[in-house]
Amino acid sequence: MALKKVNVTKAYETENSIFIEGNNFTNFCQVYVDETKINTTFHNEHLLEVSKKDLKKGDAFTVKIVSKAPRILQTSGEYVYQGVKQ
Repeated sequence: MALKKVNVTKAYETENSIFIEGNNFTNFCQVYVDETKINTTFHNEHLLEVSKKDLKKGDAFTVKIVSKAPRILQTSGEYVYQGVKQ
């Protein structure tokens, strides 16, 4: 099965979390900041959530689909978080 390309379109913060919007997310998606995996919650194919303590304004991040092996199956383009409030 071919994976659809993962991409990030928007990132914004609420009181406690940062939400990452995009396309083709799966429950195997993980957010990486400078190649360090951060705790990621999958909501649906268009929405991921991370803690505000793990992602700061100006951080560049990618979303990776990681198999159970673990092997990186796909990586999004880099996105720089701007600290936008929702």
